[in-house]
Amino acid sequence: MQQEEIFFQLIRFALEKGRPVPECARQADWDALYDISMKQTLAGIVYHAIKQLPDDMQPKDDLAIKWLLRGEKIRHRNQLLNAECMRQCRELAQQGLRTCLLKGQGNALLYPTPYMRTPGDIDLWTDESREKVIRTIRRLHPATTLETMHIAYTVGKKIPVEVHFYPSYANYIVSDMRLKRYFREQASEQFANHVCLPEYSDPICVPTVAFNRIYQLSHIYRHLFYEGIGLRQVIDYYYLLRQGFTAEEKAAFEQTARHLKLYRFACGLMYILRDTLGLAEEYLIAPADEADGQFILSEIMTAGNMGHHDPRFGDTRNETTLHRFVRKRKRSLAFVGKYGMEAIAEPFSTTRQWIWAKRHADTPRTQTDDNKH
Repeated sequence: MQQEEIFFQLIRFALEKGRPVPECARQADWDALYDISMKQTLAGIVYHAIKQLPDDMQPKDDLAIKWLLRGEKIRHRNQLLNAECMRQCRELAQQGLRTCLLKGQGNALLYPTPYMRTPGDIDLWTDESREKVIRTIRRLHPATTLETMHIAYTVGKKIPVEVHFYPSYANYIVSDMRLKRYFREQASEQFANHVCLPEYSDPICVPTVAFNRIYQLSHIYRHLFYEGIGLRQVIDYYYLLRQGFTAEEKAAFEQTARHLKLYRFACGLMYILRDTLGLAEEYLIAPADEADGQFILSEIMTAGNMGHHDPRFGDTRNETTLHRFVRKRKRSLAFVGKYGMEAIAEPFSTTRQWIWAKRHADTPRTQTDDNKH
């Protein structure tokens, strides 16, 4: 527990400029902190903190090299993904598909240093018909993975790309219909919101801050049921809220989040952002709920990024499809007491999506959500 507390102190130190140097870093076990950071995909943020520590508090010798190499690897990976984002957006535009970059490299723009965020895959949203998108992507990339929400393929140096038909979904059918209606209503503004990625002058589209407050909340909530929340996703939301909001925007957020049955989860997330990551009260867009926040934080720290490190299910490397299905349904049903219909509906939603994907799959599968990083 001591190293976990040091980990959070270093994260808070890295997140906001001007915080005092955490004296607890003198007791740091840098090997243990490296393992925690890798489990949560936050090695880049901890390395950002390390670089700001006094020399006598930093890791020494081989440990210093280990952290340096990890930091440089994250920087290089960010540069690769930025280049591939630009390439994919141009390629799809030439095919008549306009795109909006979701999460990932767009979120990194909100960080004090964009390269401190550990990158994952590339998520692009297009508002063209699903049939046109599938036909176009399969022509460009023979090996794909098709899901109800997206079609996926791999490019370059094992960079996963997902082209989304809609940004996210809910398990409970009423919430899902409302969420998709929200996406349709907001689409035109998102596909007109242009930014430039580091080292590039050509603009690409990313969602607005107001849209992301709802979309990324929905995305984090969905991960709670399916595979586990990564602390990286929560820090993305930290920097999103640090952009600020008006009283009118806060009221609009509450109305939309309640309509989509996301508000309770939002209140739990606010507790983590305030009490664990140190987000100032003025940036909380909903009241913090300690009980839900402690529950969500426990899940985050137990399961690790995307559930890859969850010890509750033993070794899952050689499990069968049936075992994986049962394991994931057990996970989601454990949340019925807190999140009701969304948890109850998860097995039915997943089964429906699996049937649809099987019915429409006519190319080899190359990756699944189970092995994304």
